[in-house]
Amino acid sequence: MVDPRGTFDVDQETGETSARFEAEDGTVTAMRSGRTVPPDLPEGFTLYPEARAVNVTRVDQGERRLIIVDMRSDATPRQIADHYLAQAEAAGFTIEPRVRSDETEVLAGEDAEGLTFSLVAKREDGATQAQLSMGDMFR
Repeated sequence: MVDPRGTFDVDQETGETSARFEAEDGTVTAMRSGRTVPPDLPEGFTLYPEARAVNVTRVDQGERRLIIVDMRSDATPRQIADHYLAQAEAAGFTIEPRVRSDETEVLAGEDAEGLTFSLVAKREDGATQAQLSMGDMFR
């Protein structure tokens, strides 16, 4: 008999996917992804004003978490990057690198506890597509 250690589900109404896996050592990894998943960002961080979260992926593994927020906004990539740069610096993140061009902004950094942060914002088709990633899954 097979002993399933994981599950995978797709909500037919919302399209949200969820998965859960329990490793042999008992560590549970849970994932949710979709447009209805709340963008629960760490303290001090907010969704860019008037941005719309189009997809959120959240992975929890024990005490560790990774959250990825895909958003769309009429703001410029620079406006979005400046918003998250200010929040990251206020939260004690060291940001390096910051890459800028006319249509794209990229930020990445880490805080003293190993929480990582990255943002890629790109202007396409009259709107800005941005992806914000934060977590401590990789330390």
